[in-house]
Amino acid sequence: MILEPNEEYVFTLNNFQKNYFDKEGDLPNEIWILSLPIYGTLKYNNELVEINDIIKVENLDKLTYTRVSNDEYQDEIQFKISDKNPNKLFSKMATFTISVDAYVNLPPVIGDNSITIGYATTKVFTVSDFTSNTTPPYADPEGDGPSKLKILSLPSKGFVKLSGINVTVNQEILFTSIASGLLTYVSDNTDEDGYNIDFDFAISDLGSGQFST
Repeated sequence: MILEPNEEYVFTLNNFQKNYFDKEGDLPNEIWILSLPIYGTLKYNNELVEINDIIKVENLDKLTYTRVSNDEYQDEIQFKISDKNPNKLFSKMATFTISVDAYVNLPPVIGDNSITIGYATTKVFTVSDFTSNTTPPYADPEGDGPSKLKILSLPSKGFVKLSGINVTVNQEILFTSIASGLLTYVSDNTDEDGYNIDFDFAISDLGSGQFST
């Protein structure tokens, strides 16, 4: 399974009744916890589970496992299961193994934008020009905000500037600088007929640090 850090996995009866067999055909009744996981956290009804806790099978939706480490690992829970028998007999010990893939923070999804400015105008870029106003809008799988803007190509006319200095290809610009109004586009005043230009960019998020183009 793949769980994000601190993400909960909710157990079901199927997790504990693999190869379950009862000679009289009695259904499962209770889960007896004999050991606890090493890497993650086992909780019942939001309280830490302890060794020898017994949980009714109809309440297993209150039993959760929470991932803590970002690394790939295997965790184990040892248990016994009883049947619905007046003698309350428990099975031999069984092991539930939790295999967790390494957690990878994913890069954001970004889109294109188009704006129109007047002749001899300086456009002050905003964060929304590269995020919420794009198609599709900026989105990150983990909900991380944007971190850096990378300029991949420059416009054929006019200048993209940071703090009044011409930006270069592959220059990385903090979104905090954009929010402060330091990133601008200065139009080409020699062209009085108007023009269309493009420039390409990429964005990294605060979590993964990876750029999406």
